[in-house]
Amino acid sequence: MDWIVQKGTVRIPDGVPFEQACFVEPVNTCMKGIETLKLLPGETVLVIGQGPIGIILGRLAKRSGATVVTTDLHPQRLTISKTFGLGTVIDASRTDPVKTVRELTDGRGADAAILAVGGTA
Repeated sequence: MDWIVQKGTVRIPDGVPFEQACFVEPVNTCMKGIETLKLLPGETVLVIGQGPIGIILGRLAKRSGATVVTTDLHPQRLTISKTFGLGTVIDASRTDPVKTVRELTDGRGADAAILAVGGTA
């Protein structure tokens, strides 16, 4: 829409590659979601889905001081999320995420859950 182009477009600074600049919009959108949660340090957040958006959401939640637990049905995505510092992972193809999160939190469960998947499985 014309108003987005006129008021919402930011020129990519010289020296910033397109591969980095293309993350401005998804990171901004994820940041708004994390800010809406108003996470407090020490709260536990479960991020369901470790595709690119789930990893971004997990990293931003971690920056807020929350304890982040991630889950996915694909073990290779959990391996990738570990490389981004999201080390508490649950392989949902082998383990019940609800039970595991309760075990990790002395029965309390997660303070927030973020759904970052496109399917319902």
